[in-house]
Amino acid sequence: MVESYDLIFLVITYIIAIISVIIFILSALFIIIEFCIYKKNTYKAITYTFLGISIIGIYLTLPWCFLGLATNTNSSKAESYYKMAVNTALLPTVKSYMLYHMGTYNETISKDGNKAIENYEKSISYSDSQYCNINNYKQNGKCKDYIFSGLISLCNLYTIKGNTEKGIKICNQVGLKNMIVMNYILNNDYTNALIKINESIKQIETLKTSNGLNYAIRANIYEQLGEKQKAQKDFEKAQKISNDERIQKVKSNKNYYKDFYNKKRIEYKF
Repeated sequence: MVESYDLIFLVITYIIAIISVIIFILSALFIIIEFCIYKKNTYKAITYTFLGISIIGIYLTLPWCFLGLATNTNSSKAESYYKMAVNTALLPTVKSYMLYHMGTYNETISKDGNKAIENYEKSISYSDSQYCNINNYKQNGKCKDYIFSGLISLCNLYTIKGNTEKGIKICNQVGLKNMIVMNYILNNDYTNALIKINESIKQIETLKTSNGLNYAIRANIYEQLGEKQKAQKDFEKAQKISNDERIQKVKSNKNYYKDFYNKKRIEYKF
């Protein structure tokens, strides 16, 4: 998601890039022409100042140019362009933004979970991420969209990797209660899994919304705890609310979630 100020900044950046290139070309041509005609540079200080300013302007816009190249290619060169976008970024906020996009590439295209985690972690390290939580994001606007998205991805990736401690911490920070439940299930902690899924179900019932998968998750937890009747009741409720095929998969496979995340672990090369 691109925030409005990000879009404005991007437009301004490309305008600066174009102006910088024009100034650079004109300054270089002026120096060459003047030297060819007069064999000297009369306005040396002025021309070299403009030349220097234009070079700085070009360099500051390089990360965005490399990002554009990276996002518009399907070749193996994409990762190299992302790296160049990161390495040429001088401003901390720009470097953070480039690292986020590189993490997204690792997560969604190259499917390299460890690299994705590394780049997302580096991205959020440039911000005061402790204030980037579900409450500030929704209410106070203290958290940038891309930082919050990076935290959501970290919640998912740490869960897949099996890093329960970090998974629960970050998932709680971004308000993904069901992902916290998954961490407990994968760690065979069904008591805490039940507590958390009950919180989720209570919330959706309070809001008068329906989510069949929540009841299917609780049914699976009841099965693991040996509460067969409660599990059956929740499965029936889940199927009444939703015809999501995952509900039937959970019902027919007691170890559905562990099997699912084992496949994901392989997919992301953990």
